[in-house]
This record gives sequence, C-alpha cells and structure tokens, in this order.
Amino acid sequence: MLLIFLKSVDFHPRLGVVTHTLAVAMNDIAHFFVVLAVVFAVYSALGHIILGGQLEAGPWQSLPATLFTTQCTGARQVIQ
Repeated sequence: MLLIFLKSVDFHPRLGVVTHTLAVAMNDIAHFFVVLAVVFAVYSALGHIILGGQLEAGPWQSLPATLFTTQCTGARQVIQ
C-alpha cells in the first residue's frame, strides 16, 4: 500500500525527491534488514541456549518459541 502511494506521488517534483531517495537507498535498506535479521536470530539463539535448559517450561524451551518471544517483546517495546 505504501509503495503504491509513493509511486502515485512521483509526478510531483517535491514528493518525487522522496521516492527517488528511497529508490536509490533501497539496496542499503535491504542490506540493513538482512543484518538486522541475522543479529536478531543470533540473539534469540543465544537466549535459547543460555536459558533453555534452566527453565522447566516457558518460551525459551524451543528455538521457534524463543524467536517468537523475542520478536513480540521487541514489538511491545517499540509500541509503548
């Protein structure tokens, strides 16, 4: 939806600067999200390795549950 909006405002000279800047920076933005995903996965895996054996039950027992828990916790902190 956002991409459709940005494409539709490309005709305006001042708003076209925004779409052109995003188009030029798309490679850097994509690489940023790749690095962010790797860091997030390593952070979650370490949480599972460190806390998984110490807790009897909970979100740290399996790697998918750990990924989900850290993602929800991060989203909750951004929203608040």
